[in-house]
Amino acid sequence: MRFRSLTALAVLSLAACDGSLLDPRGSGPGTVDGWGPDGPSGPGGPTVPAEPGRVTMRRLNRSELDHTVRDLLGLEHPVSTDFPADDRGYGYDNNGDVLSTSALHVELLASSAEEWIDEALGTTEAPGPGRERILTCDAATGGEACARTILTAFTRRAWRRPATEPELTRLLGMNTIAQMHGDGWPEGVRLALIATLISPHFLYRVELDDPAVTGPERVSDYELASRLSYFLWASAPDDELLDLAEEGGLHDETILRAQAERMLDDDRARSLVDDFAGQWLYTRLVPEHDADDATFPEWTPDLARSAQGEMERFFAAFLEEDRPVEEMLTAGFGFVDDRLAAHYGVEIPTDATRDEQGFARVMLPDTRSAGLLSRAGVLAVTSQPNRTSPVKRGVWVLEQILCSPPPPPPPGVEGLEATEPREGETLRERFERHRSDPVCASCHSVMDPIGFGLERYDAIGRYRETDNDGAIDDSGLLPGFGDFTGASELGAMISSDPRFPRCVTRQMMTYALGRGVEHRSDEAWVDLLTEDMLANGGTLRALVLEIVTSPPFRMRGADHGAEDE
Repeated sequence: MRFRSLTALAVLSLAACDGSLLDPRGSGPGTVDGWGPDGPSGPGGPTVPAEPGRVTMRRLNRSELDHTVRDLLGLEHPVSTDFPADDRGYGYDNNGDVLSTSALHVELLASSAEEWIDEALGTTEAPGPGRERILTCDAATGGEACARTILTAFTRRAWRRPATEPELTRLLGMNTIAQMHGDGWPEGVRLALIATLISPHFLYRVELDDPAVTGPERVSDYELASRLSYFLWASAPDDELLDLAEEGGLHDETILRAQAERMLDDDRARSLVDDFAGQWLYTRLVPEHDADDATFPEWTPDLARSAQGEMERFFAAFLEEDRPVEEMLTAGFGFVDDRLAAHYGVEIPTDATRDEQGFARVMLPDTRSAGLLSRAGVLAVTSQPNRTSPVKRGVWVLEQILCSPPPPPPPGVEGLEATEPREGETLRERFERHRSDPVCASCHSVMDPIGFGLERYDAIGRYRETDNDGAIDDSGLLPGFGDFTGASELGAMISSDPRFPRCVTRQMMTYALGRGVEHRSDEAWVDLLTEDMLANGGTLRALVLEIVTSPPFRMRGADHGAEDE
């Protein structure tokens, strides 16, 4: 008997959840090395306030659901296509405070879980990609003992911790429903697998406080395994992580660092490119950029994908090659396929090695030597459909690269569009005329001088010498730092600005923790982790290792209720 109605699946969901979230804690409360509930506990310990911050219990976002189902069931295709888009908080879609769960989410999970299990298992004659790993024995001949073996292993992976005996008993009870419809243990196991995925323990990343602890506490080893895997892989912990959690050894700093290194070398760390950099640097937005067809017919979906591909490979190079993050704004190398090479006006050497998508690593001309600041993807998504936007480009630098957002515009202020261009007037000259209004100047004096430095690139990232037949002036001012001319000088200036590595730390901490970096001690941790990153080469890999071994990542603050809100 096959269950296809939502009502039946809702019954399965209730059967899998007893209304409470059982404590998955595997190693009990404690402290991390050199740091305890009252703050620094020994010589050389960090001198920060005793508050690691709290993370709201969150559901898996669409990317995490895709990756988790892939690694759990072997389904390589995205499974969340029909699920509602996730909201973003502090720039990222893994923020627990905004990941709400609608009735549609529940209905889609209920209807999808059965399809996923059936596709993963397939049939005896045509086995699915997950059959061999999930069905480790024959439930038709092995009965309850076999079913228990299968479900013990499956729930451990799906719920990211071992199921308790009461939970396993409820799942084994699915066989009663199967028997009511004339089926045996194989169908009972199938129903239990579906119920496992419908459970809130699958959909949510659960972390529970120890009622005996009144202050900050160490997260359990299983919770730490999930924090690590969803940070670096956007997916569930693998068996190696779960085994270490079971042994209670994951909080050992040497082991933790070794696991993070192993995970960074794994292909699944690609999620840092797609999900972290994709949102931090706006890489995800490049294919969605809607350039005006009449003004820029050259901007096609294929070219947009090429520009996105370059940004992804550029970020990945820093992750894989241990390049200092400061080079992100000064590097002259790039990755181009034939379309992007033509767009940049460069040639790919005939002996260059290309990847599967046709991209080759090349040295770009001096006009493209400002790293991210001179790449078509960034320049396009920070432009208007029909022209460049010094404002959007300035805001991107201030918000995403320096974490120094400009003040919001005062209400009732007219935009540049209300200012008609004059004959031979460049966009910069229009902005300066607009900026002569004292009300407008309060914001534009901060943003525009940065964006002017990128005016030699048009709205789809092509290099140019003139704008509206007027000579381009790409001189500018980085507030608090000094004057510059052109993208290369701007990139060099930002790369030496202490706000940049601090901003990289803040961005990655926000993504790693799944919450805003806003708790009382967060600023001190940003400073400390930035110093440690720079002392260890100033690379993304060094930053990852500092973050995963830090108390904010390994501990959970006390629940102060409204005080924390």
